[in-house]
Amino acid sequence: MNWKEQIFNYEKEFGFHKKKDWNPGIRLVNKFLDQYPDDVEINIRSLYFFHNILVEEEYPKGDHEYLSNLLKKYFNQSYAIFSNNPEYLFFMGNILHIAEWYFGLNNESNSLEENLAFEMQKRAFEIEPKNLLYEWSYTFTKNEKKRAFVLSDKILHSDPYYVNWLRTKGFPGKYIIESLNYCYNNVFPDGADL
Repeated sequence: MNWKEQIFNYEKEFGFHKKKDWNPGIRLVNKFLDQYPDDVEINIRSLYFFHNILVEEEYPKGDHEYLSNLLKKYFNQSYAIFSNNPEYLFFMGNILHIAEWYFGLNNESNSLEENLAFEMQKRAFEIEPKNLLYEWSYTFTKNEKKRAFVLSDKILHSDPYYVNWLRTKGFPGKYIIESLNYCYNNVFPDGADL
């Protein structure tokens, strides 16, 4: 069984938002990151895994520093490798918006232009300007509500390619689908003048 099947089975069996021992998953993810450091998808899924545990899950307080250090370590390593990979930039740009300090970042200026998450989303879109997901992410972060709504509608309802692709990306893909649905259902409500 390859790493993708093992991660998928782990996600399916344990899911998130359940009280559990995270150590088997952490060991599994560490093993795959060490074996496949140049695989963009295992890096994205692993960083999401560590980040989600820190932000959303219950874990022993004594594990906080260990998990936080793992996230920083693997983020720094992966960013050095994938800083020009649009898939990595897209996913990490979306994930970084939530609790960026766990990645060792601190956006004290509150300037969108000086925010690494925004820069990653912008760069992904610049590399692949025809990718609707990358455009949606970039415009949504820029608070271009009308365009973000139109793009979310198109991605969710016109062409199944993007949603199907996201479904192959495990929990990070599911997170983006939820964000698209949030954008479609809440950013530009029904009856708005498009």
